[in-house]
Amino acid sequence: MAGRAEQLAKARAPRGRRGRSGCPVGRAERLCSRLLSRYDWLLFVHVLAAFAIAAGLTLLTGAMILTLRRTGDEALALSLTRFSPFLFDGAGVLVLVLGIWLAIDIDGYELWDPWILAALVLWVVIAFSGARALAAFRRARKTAGPGTDLATAVRDGRAPLWNAVAIAAVLATLILMIFKPGA
Repeated sequence: MAGRAEQLAKARAPRGRRGRSGCPVGRAERLCSRLLSRYDWLLFVHVLAAFAIAAGLTLLTGAMILTLRRTGDEALALSLTRFSPFLFDGAGVLVLVLGIWLAIDIDGYELWDPWILAALVLWVVIAFSGARALAAFRRARKTAGPGTDLATAVRDGRAPLWNAVAIAAVLATLILMIFKPGA
């Protein structure tokens, strides 16, 4: 008889009431819990945003390679840098917000875990060096004139150095996120 009373209570649960999984209480909870949970969605968008950061950095790297090799594709190089700030900046904010949300939401992790603090420091390094690389590339584009080659201006502006720092920080973050040392 108690089993029947529990079934009736679940069936009469208000529509807005949610269980621990974030799914509606009742029959729909079983189906919903088989689908993606909030954690799964947060992690999916977090990783997707991390890929967008890598894509923005790849576009910037491709533009620099085209410029430094003097292939004559300066128009293509400049068009590649048009989209990299949107990918880099928007995804960077999303990665930071969702990463902090995941660290707070998961019971096994704390925001002050060493690998999470290291990831936050690397995020700052990526943001700073990526912004410096893009700014140096844009400054080189403006300073390159009839007497100055764009490749020379890019080299003099240290854009490849800042780009290399950003790439190294992204790779270090990737290794950190996969192995989570100390977790």
